Amino acid sequence: MLTQTRTWHPDETHPVKRYLMEYRAMLQRRDALLNELDRLREDATRATARLSGVPRARPADGDARESAMLRAVDGEARLLAITRHLDEALSARLALIEALPDERQKTLLTLRYINGMNWERIGHTMHYERTQVFAIHADAVAEAQRRLEGATGVAAAGAWGIEQGDETDADQQPT
Repeated sequence: MLTQTRTWHPDETHPVKRYLMEYRAMLQRRDALLNELDRLREDATRATARLSGVPRARPADGDARESAMLRAVDGEARLLAITRHLDEALSARLALIEALPDERQKTLLTLRYINGMNWERIGHTMHYERTQVFAIHADAVAEAQRRLEGATGVAAAGAWGIEQGDETDADQQPT
């Protein structure tokens, strides 16, 4: 049996960092769902040339083409609903970054969590030393936390879908 080991990432200890880190995984999942949606549509097109006017109930006569078309339509509706949910979650993460008042903070969080850059590359791109990058990042995360808490009340967990963790790592340097 193969077991997958996972390397701990220091950003995983803070709820806002975890929340923002989900962006890239959600984007990959959304892309995979859209590919599956394309495949379902191709299957439906091959099964029948006409998609309109098909009853939503399963055919009693077991017509294979009609069954394939109905499965494709049902699958498409399900995938579209999931994709819409992912789009909303992705937009919420982008909106959190965009709500920050400091352009440097917006840029840094975008480079780190949306583009997936490492700390060294962020420093090079923004023309900052590593310690400056860490300071801007710490301020950005703290401001994002304040905005989340302000938008949803004390806990911030419900509407944003993040767990409240301890704040002890806010003053630690990310690695």
